[in-house]
Amino acid sequence: HDVGIVFMHGLGDTPEGWGSIVPKALRVQGARCCYDFPAAPEAKVSCNDGDMMTSWFDMEVLPLDSKTEPPLHGCCLSSAEASVKRLHARLDKMRASGIPSEKLVIGGFSQGGAMAMLSAMRYPHRLGAVICFSGILLDADRLSEIATPESKQVPIFWGHGEDDAILCPSLQELGVKRLEEAGFRVEARCYPDEGHEPMKQALADASRFLTSIFRAPAEPPASGKPSES
Repeated sequence: HDVGIVFMHGLGDTPEGWGSIVPKALRVQGARCCYDFPAAPEAKVSCNDGDMMTSWFDMEVLPLDSKTEPPLHGCCLSSAEASVKRLHARLDKMRASGIPSEKLVIGGFSQGGAMAMLSAMRYPHRLGAVICFSGILLDADRLSEIATPESKQVPIFWGHGEDDAILCPSLQELGVKRLEEAGFRVEARCYPDEGHEPMKQALADASRFLTSIFRAPAEPPASGKPSES
């Protein structure tokens, strides 16, 4: 495979839903892609009355906007850090299979998008790209401390629905501002009439974004005059 993509689901979800969408809709033109869809562990989630469900980290409240308990917005950083270790192991496994780290993409939706960004920032090897759909930037006030030098080179795509009532678009606005202030390159897009759900146009835009990063350069034209037969 030419490119490896690790993609994480959101709170209370399973890998199956995005596993049926991403291989068809998130692609790198002209490249053979390998996909991995990790499952979040089950844990008690505070914002859902302590019910057990799949969760990459605990959340005290939903919905959230940029003014909700900054800088962590009621999200549990210690449980997110435990998930980072699991996701780093998935990236390491892809590297061991022969895909170089700079050809690896980490992405996700909602909580999964938050984990994609946090995992990339703490990974000791330079990744190829980060894809965040409808996510949230965790630990935004400590980016200069937690981000590895390698992570600053990784381009980020962040797509968010304008009508997202779960993780409000103000979280994207604030997160992108913090990322750019810390020196990250971010392509941010906000989609009209889209809520907290898979977005067809965002997937298409992210595919274009990845293709522009990984597409092999065109062969240079041969020098000299063509031979005459």
